[in-house]
Amino acid sequence: MFTATEWATRVSNIEVIASMSMGRTTIWETRIHHKDKDDKDTVITKYLLCSDLKKAGAIKRANSYTKGEEWLNTEEGKVFAIQSPNWKLF
Repeated sequence: MFTATEWATRVSNIEVIASMSMGRTTIWETRIHHKDKDDKDTVITKYLLCSDLKKAGAIKRANSYTKGEEWLNTEEGKVFAIQSPNWKLF
């Protein structure tokens, strides 16, 4: 298996697809495009908590999709997305 840093180098793109809120909690649905261990293109869906993105300094508001997506596609953002837990509201 890869470490988070090694896996981040295999990530080609992270997209913010949607957001969902319940009360004061907002979660972004993201798609992480990467190469798996066999170098095949793979896409996984991951749910990121907006308060974690705010703590990391990536966004100031939960609807800052463009700014957040740009940050998630940096090396720091890719490692953050990989290491973050997968959240669900339902």
